[in-house]
Amino acid sequence: MEIIKINDLKALSQNVRNHPERQLEAMVCSIRDFGFINPIIINAENEILVGNGRVEAAKRAGLDEIPAIRVTNLTPDQERAFAIIENKLTEEGSWDYELLNSEIEAIGIDMEQYGFDNFLEQAADGSEPGREHIKAENEELSLDLFEDEEFEYTCDACGFRFNK
Repeated sequence: MEIIKINDLKALSQNVRNHPERQLEAMVCSIRDFGFINPIIINAENEILVGNGRVEAAKRAGLDEIPAIRVTNLTPDQERAFAIIENKLTEEGSWDYELLNSEIEAIGIDMEQYGFDNFLEQAADGSEPGREHIKAENEELSLDLFEDEEFEYTCDACGFRFNK
């Protein structure tokens, strides 16, 4: 692991992961409150393989340097595959909501600023927290839901932007 200047980092040109504003704001709060604990992963050219969202949050939190793990033993194709795999694997887990609720109550820290507002209430009603905006396959959004003729919407899950 090494400490690297944020200005020396480059986004991987094939970065396929988007981070919604809400997630970035929660990351900024976490960095400010706990520090930048989880290092990013970079290649020999200082391209960010894993941690683009955390780098953006660190910039917003006013950090100049962050911890990084440099990977030098992968081919360019392996680097790209690793970046995709690492981001996908974080989606595969699920929460033990009963234990999570117990933990949140026990730690005595307001977790709302870290993205846990209404999280447990949604879990209790059977919906998957943080994914309420995702529609069933082939289900369309009704444009009647949007009164403004000039709206623009950004999906919280994938960052895709669209308008009427």
